[in-house]
Amino acid sequence: MDLASVAVALVMLVDVSGSIDNREYELQRNGIVAAFEDRAVQRAIWQQRAIAVTVIEWSDTQRTVVPWRVLSDADGAVRFAGEVALVKRSSSGATHLGEAIIAGLESFAACGCEPERRVLDVSGDGRSNGGKVTVTVARVKAETAEVMINGLPILGDPSEPELDEYYKQEVIAGGGFAIVARDFADFARALRQKLAREIAGVDFLRIASIP
Repeated sequence: MDLASVAVALVMLVDVSGSIDNREYELQRNGIVAAFEDRAVQRAIWQQRAIAVTVIEWSDTQRTVVPWRVLSDADGAVRFAGEVALVKRSSSGATHLGEAIIAGLESFAACGCEPERRVLDVSGDGRSNGGKVTVTVARVKAETAEVMINGLPILGDPSEPELDEYYKQEVIAGGGFAIVARDFADFARALRQKLAREIAGVDFLRIASIP
């Protein structure tokens, strides 16, 4: 396949910091699996010809747990979901969101494609609490590189009030948007909606209604 035909290159930045326990981690991982097995998301992929996607887990370190894959049909999406299902948690450190964004930006160099759009899909359950690069600096770098940052804040932690507003004000960039998960159990639903919108650029419910 000619990788120049890829519509979007999508970096999934998944929070694995210490505030996330193993059950919550599994809800995130299984939510990604369910999203790529979802017919509406698969339909969004093939309607765009193809997408490139990778998964990076982040805390105070970053690790690529699924390298870049090009998906053009339902079978490719299911194979990708299978790879995600086998991932083992890579870390559980502090929440260094700025450095995670920089890692996501740097990962595009390994994509091997020239997409029409480049997107960072950032999920997390808390505000950045350290690191050498602030979220503001990282966001500006993304905007300069014409990379969109979309957010999926996971609510429910009483120590992180108004996390959705933090993501909307401090994290998203380049015309991006945020889809809120009410808690970790709601992550799969929020991610399906977010992916469909990121891939196809239209509302999830509209895609889901297409026969």
